[in-house]
Amino acid sequence: MAVSRVARGLGGRRIPRWVWWLLSAKLIAVAAFLVLVGVAVVGIFAAGGGTLPGFGRSSSACPAGSPPGGQPVAVTGTTPGLAADQLANAQAIAGVALGLGLGRPGVLVGILTANVETDLHNDTFGDIMANGLMSSSRGLFQQLDAWGPLADRLDPAKAATMFYTGGAGGQSGLVQVTGWQSMDPGVAMQAVQGSQFAGGSSPGYAGKLAQATAATDALMAGQPAAPVSGPTTAVVAPLPAAPLPGRCGPPAAGAPAVAGTVPVVLNGPVVTIPNDPNVAVPLRGLQVATGAPGVAKGLAAGFAVLGMPYVWGGGGDGAGPNNGCARGGGQLNSCGSTIGFDCSGLTAYVIVQGGFPDPGGNSGAQAQPAHAVPWAQGAPGDLIVFPGHVAVFLGVVNGTPYILEASDVGIPIHVVPLTRTDHGPSMYRYWS
Repeated sequence: MAVSRVARGLGGRRIPRWVWWLLSAKLIAVAAFLVLVGVAVVGIFAAGGGTLPGFGRSSSACPAGSPPGGQPVAVTGTTPGLAADQLANAQAIAGVALGLGLGRPGVLVGILTANVETDLHNDTFGDIMANGLMSSSRGLFQQLDAWGPLADRLDPAKAATMFYTGGAGGQSGLVQVTGWQSMDPGVAMQAVQGSQFAGGSSPGYAGKLAQATAATDALMAGQPAAPVSGPTTAVVAPLPAAPLPGRCGPPAAGAPAVAGTVPVVLNGPVVTIPNDPNVAVPLRGLQVATGAPGVAKGLAAGFAVLGMPYVWGGGGDGAGPNNGCARGGGQLNSCGSTIGFDCSGLTAYVIVQGGFPDPGGNSGAQAQPAHAVPWAQGAPGDLIVFPGHVAVFLGVVNGTPYILEASDVGIPIHVVPLTRTDHGPSMYRYWS
């Protein structure tokens, strides 16, 4: 795991770089003396990773150095105030984040972490521990031996990839942190690094955040949106019907209906919201890093049916679109020739297509207390339940929450801002 330099300096303080070089020189001299007198020191530093607090909340989505998305994107923007090596390192971090489809939020968290850990310098030394020995942490993110080979930890792009996707020893990366996109960047950083200081309590954190934000904005200025390389295009096919009753809420503004199935770009835990007329403009083409391939797969299934009609009773138990006759009993537009979903039919379809159990046959049933999570901890793929309605939460973009929903007769399935305020205090998570 990576352990914060701030947390592990002498007396809990960050060691100035000039002091570090003096200490390093002294340690080298001592080590040379010990070798001369025949004392074996090989293995002391290799064992350092095991003596520090361990994390590893879940297995890595893929091996270190093998991101679930494409190759790093070339980032050529400059940032005033950074030395040449700092700029090159920030560009490398940004390129990996964009290549993984993590967008500006991912760039910011990565640059902030390296700024807190090493001032964006690719340090070839670790920290002094309580016993006076040097830890095995190295590189921009101060990753310990267990994260991967030293050469990878000292390679800015490979170290950044491990930070985002996880270490070789099963350490969680940023994409495994549920809801990281909506967290304070310091909290998201802490969830990966596991330092002594939680989030913004680190000394000088506010200044580090301001520096990282300025660097991110400068690097992203004029940077074209980066597609994920080597994606698979998933066109999710409808499943046979399996009916249960359901009901949905009042209508909301929507785009014109589009017949057919929408192609969706899906790459492991990253899914791209289609550039479709039934998607609110700010979200068209936006890549969502869910942190779990199943969640992304479920969302992809929902995006694939954008533009399909709302049908009273349509779908059910995770079934694909149908005419809603078994569930709707002939009410509204059910039992006709129109094929589609109602609100709970769509949400169940998203959950089941992700490989998770059916959440229930109507909006009330899908508000199961055992699956409730606090509103502030909501993450893409959670369900938002209203009186007589349910929708899929997609996250917050520029302060605005967005949902995927089947709203009412005459309104196609769409992605829109959340405007209703009569939802409950919890969201409901069926994919954990």
